[in-house]
Amino acid sequence: MTRGKVVSVFLLSVFAAHANIRAPIIVDRAPTRLTAADASLRVLAESLEFHCPAAFKGNRDMKAFAERTCDATIRYRVESAGIKAKFSFFFSGQGEVKWRAAEKTSLVKPRAVKIEDKRSCWSCPEDMRHVLVAQEVLELPAGKQDITIEYKQALSYFESGHSYFSDGKWQQEFTYELWPIAEWQWANDFSAELKFSVAMRPGFLGIGYKGDIMRCAIDENGTQTELPLTAPRQEGVRRVVTARIVLAKKPQRLRCSYIAD
Repeated sequence: MTRGKVVSVFLLSVFAAHANIRAPIIVDRAPTRLTAADASLRVLAESLEFHCPAAFKGNRDMKAFAERTCDATIRYRVESAGIKAKFSFFFSGQGEVKWRAAEKTSLVKPRAVKIEDKRSCWSCPEDMRHVLVAQEVLELPAGKQDITIEYKQALSYFESGHSYFSDGKWQQEFTYELWPIAEWQWANDFSAELKFSVAMRPGFLGIGYKGDIMRCAIDENGTQTELPLTAPRQEGVRRVVTARIVLAKKPQRLRCSYIAD
């Protein structure tokens, strides 16, 4: 084989190798947040629970990405002199939102709000680019009480280790705006308690269970700080971690992810 043919074969091999690399699939859902029309509240504590499905494996499946959600419960312990205020809860997910406050429970059907940010979920069909908002007017008597929100939290998906001929691993993730309205008064020792669980996958030949890699971080304007999680423990068929989050009066976002080990 002549030198020219060797060079041509080499270049074709390099081109073929690069041709096998495609852009990763990114399904980036918008973060969840709570807003209120009245800021005359004192927040004492916050708790967040997210119970998520098992780690996704296999081919890209937008239908599954849309339907797979975490069961989420957000609770604010507040103190009020007695107010009536409109609360708005923005989230990516599905289904009705349950509000509980002052011993009253209500189910609210959310409406869709289109996101102007073109970077959000650019791989998604149009309906997955929308954020849902559930609004409720809460009448809070004087004293201490809980505001509890239960909903279905959507997951974002980030692909890695892929090619044109194979799918890679999928990192699943959810994000939640940690701090309540900045104008709310805060207790001096205000913090948030996190409980995060993932359904475990059956092990080899159905024996035992496989663990997933679970991580959480605090995102402050793009700078992420790893959140120390407790050692994973098993509760039934779920893998559970917890953490205490020290909050500050600046934009802080909780970002938790997991991937099949």
